[in-house]
Amino acid sequence: MPSSSSSPRAPRLLLGPGILLAATSIGGSHLLIASRAGAEHGFALLWVIVLAHALKYFAFEAGPRVALATGRSLLHAYAAVPPPRWAPRAKGWALWLGLLDMTVEAIGVIAAVLALTAAIAATALPIFGVGTWALLLVALILGLLRTGGYRYLRGISLWMMILLLAGTLAAFAAALPSPVRAASGLVPSLPGGSGIVATALLGWMPTAIGVSVWHSVWCLGDRRFWSSTLTPAQRLRLGLRDARIGLLLSLVIGTCFVCLGAALLHPTALPEEGLALVERLGELYTGELGAWMRPVFLVLAFFAMFSTAYASMDGFPVTFLSGLAILRGDELGTFPQRQRLYWIYLVGVSLAGVGVLLALPSPKLLFAVLASLSFVLSPIYAVLNLWCVVRFVPAEAQPPRWQIAAALLCALALLAGSAMALASALL
Repeated sequence: MPSSSSSPRAPRLLLGPGILLAATSIGGSHLLIASRAGAEHGFALLWVIVLAHALKYFAFEAGPRVALATGRSLLHAYAAVPPPRWAPRAKGWALWLGLLDMTVEAIGVIAAVLALTAAIAATALPIFGVGTWALLLVALILGLLRTGGYRYLRGISLWMMILLLAGTLAAFAAALPSPVRAASGLVPSLPGGSGIVATALLGWMPTAIGVSVWHSVWCLGDRRFWSSTLTPAQRLRLGLRDARIGLLLSLVIGTCFVCLGAALLHPTALPEEGLALVERLGELYTGELGAWMRPVFLVLAFFAMFSTAYASMDGFPVTFLSGLAILRGDELGTFPQRQRLYWIYLVGVSLAGVGVLLALPSPKLLFAVLASLSFVLSPIYAVLNLWCVVRFVPAEAQPPRWQIAAALLCALALLAGSAMALASALL
């Protein structure tokens, strides 16, 4: 196959699904959980951010690799996973597991991201309460998805990432920690009482591995990757580069938020209530840059959370319906009821999420519970994604053997970590 250098029409960079991955990642996990880690434990958990990204890298890379090398999503590959020997009739079990996880987790994730996004909006414009803002945000996102779909999703997420990165780096530069103190956080240690936060970081840094399924679906939906001017090798190279940029953005911003929390908020715990929580998080920016930075923080924080809410409210129904189409034997997924079911599913889980938000209005608790649950499920998705790469992807598009071996070691490490976290929670 010709390389990208032999084709002058091949672009060097296509930003799209990887930016959506970053938009999904850089939200509550970074703004809230990473800041909480710094506020409560200083720099001590900085190494967990790096470890989480390293352990999950290969699992996330599977999304674009499978999609761009085969023209099918990870869901198609999940459907081909053979049943276990002790349950030979459980065909398609991996796909059913993914759909069940997406349905249950959708409600909780939407509740959590709406809770924090609405709290930010209510802090900036206190004309409405958190519940009313949540409903207004749902209506706004539904309208954007109705009119723009993937095109708006990609464009909005890209600009939100640029603004958030610029603002966060400015705040980080103003509160620049001592290199020695920051480096001390790269030495593995778990301070007393840090187990819950560390587990949450491992679960949602950069985000839940299940989002790799969304990533594969987004790759299929981005027409630029399927241009006739691209060879298969160029397509895969561009997709992997896009994914790596998204994951690198997540790592950089996550590190910045831990350091900001450690430098400006440590040693205090973050409040449970949404409005007080937002005001406390605002000190990450106003502490060194001054009160003028408060509105800038609110805008940037809203961008971060809105992009996560936007990407999540599209990712859940699109992925669910893609899986449903596979179960129906509809390879194209164009069954007549698709659009109707998309909106029924989306409106249903969104309203259910608002209901959970009203019943349990603590973003801090919601994010901790959901992130911990994601960590427990991480090894399952990591193993499934590795199987899909090895068995589903053509040999010429597979990663080198050392990378496959590293992916297996990472999956085993996630399994050991989730087992320890589950055992400590039950005992």
